[in-house]
Amino acid sequence: MLANLRKLGPGYGRLAEKLPRIRAGTTRSFDLEQSNQIVVAAPVVEGPKRLGTLLIFYSKTVFVPRFLAIVTRAGGIALLILAVLLPINWYWGRRMALPLMQLSSRMGEIGTRIPDPLDPAVYPYRDELGQLFAAFGGMVMALREGERLKDNMVQSQRLAAAGRLAAGIAHEINNPLAGMLTAVDTLKQRPGVDPRVMKTIGLLERGLIQIRDTVQALLVDARTVDRFLAPNDIEDMRMLLQSQLSKKRLSLKWHNELTEEVALPAAYVRQVVINLLLNAVQATHEEGRVECAIELAAEQLCITVANTGAPLMAEQMAHLFEPFATNKETGHGLGLWVIYQIVQQLEGRISAENRSDTVCFIVQLPVEHRQ
Repeated sequence: MLANLRKLGPGYGRLAEKLPRIRAGTTRSFDLEQSNQIVVAAPVVEGPKRLGTLLIFYSKTVFVPRFLAIVTRAGGIALLILAVLLPINWYWGRRMALPLMQLSSRMGEIGTRIPDPLDPAVYPYRDELGQLFAAFGGMVMALREGERLKDNMVQSQRLAAAGRLAAGIAHEINNPLAGMLTAVDTLKQRPGVDPRVMKTIGLLERGLIQIRDTVQALLVDARTVDRFLAPNDIEDMRMLLQSQLSKKRLSLKWHNELTEEVALPAAYVRQVVINLLLNAVQATHEEGRVECAIELAAEQLCITVANTGAPLMAEQMAHLFEPFATNKETGHGLGLWVIYQIVQQLEGRISAENRSDTVCFIVQLPVEHRQ
């Protein structure tokens, strides 16, 4: 209808004041004061002249259901999006965030100790993050290998120093000891010696011989070769061990792959094997098990001797091959020392480790340069 808005009421009067400010070609909406209506205004023009303004009135109650429908639809869409995104976020969190937290925690330990390697199942993928985890695993392995080499070097230096000291002491003892044994032997040859004196001389001689044998154990020279190692040398030790095994009712697992002569000194290899076997028998409880494997592979003779029983402690490992280091009530603790000296002179390696239910000694002797 055509009407003068100012005559319809104060709210319409204020609306009329706003209409001239509407530019041609545009529309504006107004909330009519003191009314439940919304007004949409559009200027009516003809060429350069403005003829008037078209006003369209809408009741606010018409928009409420539509607004609620829009809100409900938007809420449903939002919930649907959340239902899709939450599992995806949970999956990516499990895949990336948790592994990265574990990696960060392990890397934080590097300043104080070598961290444990991460389980490959923590992040099994091969993307850039997987390469980071692989690099961390390689770093941990390199650190552990470096620590192992450092410990081996320290132990080798300590054993070498102990060997030089023991050899020097042995030579210094041997000179006067030989003179004392000669004097005792001369005294025994004299006629008319009192039986009580002869008994004392025998006691002295046995004590001096024990000292000589102990000193001789400190002097190992495996460079002289009387003959090369043959398969029968290994089988002989199996027979020699039977009585010791029977006393404690031990079982023996024997594996000998040697079928021909090997260019290694037979006497010293036999000494290594028999000492390791006797140590294994002594360390095994009754009705236990002793294992021995002799293998020739990659131009190396590999000797493996294992036994059931108590595992080696870390402190024992640190001083295992040092002279006079023993936990047994009998013996002077030179067996493993002699073995170590022989292996070193044969340019080989010896190591000890705890396995599932056994203590295992492994000796590797190169044979290629002796052919």
